[in-house]
Amino acid sequence: MLVIRDVQLAALAEPRLGALRAWLHPHLRKHFGERLLETDDAALKDFIDASVARAMEHGVRSSQGIVRFAHLRVLFGEGFEALPWAAETLSRTDIPTPESKIEILYGNARRALTAKGGE
Repeated sequence: MLVIRDVQLAALAEPRLGALRAWLHPHLRKHFGERLLETDDAALKDFIDASVARAMEHGVRSSQGIVRFAHLRVLFGEGFEALPWAAETLSRTDIPTPESKIEILYGNARRALTAKGGE
């Protein structure tokens, strides 16, 4: 039986994550340009690296989930996970997958933005 260790899985995933990080840079500039006007490229790279790492700490492995997590960090700040609606969702054990949690977070974020007048 073949056994793949966590370190090996991480090494296999790294090229995909590198490509995702590279794709996220122009994506975030295009879709959140106004919010990122004062963020230079080096700071944006650091932000993206941290967003990928934080998403993965929550068990998110899909590209779509990681991108959505980065969107939430742009919209609500790097500490958005501490916001009551986000913290409650992230702590729930009845949600079957991390990607499901991201979907719920996204819905909660839309409601939060609507309640604030779309800011």
